Amino acid sequence: MQGLFWSEGFTILPQLKQLRNPTLVIHGDYDWIPVQCAARIAETIPDARLAVLSDCGHFAYIESSEEVRRIMADFFAGA
Repeated sequence: MQGLFWSEGFTILPQLKQLRNPTLVIHGDYDWIPVQCAARIAETIPDARLAVLSDCGHFAYIESSEEVRRIMADFFAGA
């Protein structure tokens, strides 16, 4: 998993720690990117929220559009 966040001289995690915007990370449980990666991103960004969609792959906005809309509406209502 480290290879997804780090490569020879590059990592994005320190920059993510500096974000101060409300952040929602949406991830499908069948995504080809491991859910641990999305979880690590959400854990790194202060106060970020992670939503993992069931029976969904990489293109959540297409595969589970109604659920994505609902999750986003709830997120923005509370942001």
